[in-house]
Order: sequence, then structure tokens, then C-alpha cells
Amino acid sequence: VKEVQDGTKRLELLGVIGLNGRVPSGMILHPDDEHIIFPLGSTIVVKHVTESKQYFLQEGGHDREVSCMSLSKYGTYLASGQQSYMGFKAPIVLWNMETCEAVHKLVLHKGEVKDLCISDNEKFLVSLGGRDDNTIVVWDIETGEAICGASSANQTSMTVRWLSGRSDVIISAGNNNNARIWSFDHASRKLVPHQISLGSQRRNFISAISTEDAKTVYLGTTSGDVFDINVESKLFKGAGPANRKKKPFR
Repeated sequence: VKEVQDGTKRLELLGVIGLNGRVPSGMILHPDDEHIIFPLGSTIVVKHVTESKQYFLQEGGHDREVSCMSLSKYGTYLASGQQSYMGFKAPIVLWNMETCEAVHKLVLHKGEVKDLCISDNEKFLVSLGGRDDNTIVVWDIETGEAICGASSANQTSMTVRWLSGRSDVIISAGNNNNARIWSFDHASRKLVPHQISLGSQRRNFISAISTEDAKTVYLGTTSGDVFDINVESKLFKGAGPANRKKKPFR
């Protein structure tokens, strides 16, 4: 039993069993290949794969259900967002995974933090607010400062990602053909959107990932197909699979 600031006592969590599975990409394997990370309510569980050890990220963390997470490429930082009541602030917590301690609490979004992504160089975090917020914000991981932000689109956005190996280009996507590539200028603290041309295609997007050379982005859809986007031209190249036995993209 631990005593908290207001004098009340809190039961100490010793172990958990279960996974609710409602958080997208809610089970993450740490780069050390020894720990898995997943949310359970307002707590984040760090579990050793082979040994029966569990660690809990709670102190200085969330007071409502965790809605999204992002682990940095080298496993140094974990960012987690939460869902709050409509109109109330929904904080992001940045955790140091070496000490399992909260280093920053980032508060700008309202209602819900929909998605998070840490750049490969572990310098910047991009966050996306939920339906009632729908803004994109870029944060400085070292200082916890909000560098810049913008409305993601007129339609609801569902996902946001840095391009692989880049800390100056962001992809966002969501409902009703909402798909954009953003140029991020740290020096001038600006985000500039560029609409992706999808032609006559109509889709709702729920996920995004780029190739290692950052030349192509793949957008996952609610209808089950995947869109192939050229980053430089910002044009739709194809969708697939057209026929799993033949070519992967039509």
C-alpha cells in the first residue's frame, strides 16, 4: 500500500493478466527482444518475454484509459496518449524506458489522442487529436515543448506517421479520401500540408507506413485494400491486392 499526495492510500499493483485489444498497435515488442509493452486501462505494462517479471508505468502517467502508444526506434522513449471526456484535456505522457519514469506530460489535445509517432532520430514526436480535436502537433522530445501544429484536414484523420528515416516529412490519413503529406520545418516552426491526389478512388484510411527509402507510402483502408502512394509526386500509384495469385498491385 502506497500513500499518495492527498493522504489517501493506494493499493500497489503486483501483476496483471489479460489484454483488452482495443488500442491500435497496442502490443509492442521492445528492440531488446526481451520485453513486450501493452496498455491495460490507464496503466502501461512492460512484461519480460521469458521471465515472469512485469513493470508498470503509472507514476506521473494517465488517469484515464490509454488510447494509443508509440515506441521510439531504439527503444529509448515511449509516448502514450489517453482518452478523456469531450472538451477536457487529453494528455500525452513521454516515458524514459531505461528508468520506466515519466519525463514529460504534454497537454494540448482535447477529448482524445488518436495517434502518436516518434521520429527515427528520437528528436521529435508527432501527435494527432481525436474527432473533436483533429489537430496535428509536433513536439520536441528533449524539452517537451510544442514546436508547431495545424488542423489535420476538414475530414477526421485516423493516423499520423513520420516517413522512415526522415524528421521533416509526415503522412496523415483518415476518412473520405483524407490523405496528406506534410513538410515540417523545425527552424521556422511550420507545418505545410500537401494533398495526395487519389483520382477517382474513394476510401477511408486507418493506417500508414512508408518504405525504408521513404519513397513510397502504403495506406491501409477500412475496405481491406492497400493504397500505394509515391511520396515525391504525391500521386496514387495503385491498390492491391488485385489478385493474390498474380500481381500484388493493380
